[in-house]
Amino acid sequence: MKSEELQIIKRIAKVSKGVKQSSFQYNRFDAYNHISIFEVKHRNKFYEDVLIEFDKFSYNYSYAMVNNLKFIYAVEMDNVIYLFDIGKLVKNGYDFNWEWKEMPKTTEFNRNEKVYKYVGFVNIRFNEFEL
Repeated sequence: MKSEELQIIKRIAKVSKGVKQSSFQYNRFDAYNHISIFEVKHRNKFYEDVLIEFDKFSYNYSYAMVNNLKFIYAVEMDNVIYLFDIGKLVKNGYDFNWEWKEMPKTTEFNRNEKVYKYVGFVNIRFNEFEL
């Protein structure tokens, strides 16, 4: 996990009781508490429509539903953390505009290899609250 994402988790933990970093290095979600799981991203640029990868979406949404938890997508841009309740968006019929997009295979290891990923977008006006 990147240091920026660890800082985001710490900021979320200050306002959301019991939030802890996931104990497994390669877990599909980054943090959790007794009511939610959190997928955390840091973006260097501001985007009106925040990208979410379908593989993260589908696993975390399913995991949250099976375990009666919320799936919160937390994205920091320009030192503001936007929190999206993905389950609520799905329930309300939100259109993620899923599409295949050529992207870097990973951002963790500075590799330049490109692959196609199935991704969607969440507009920032649908965030639950900001930190």
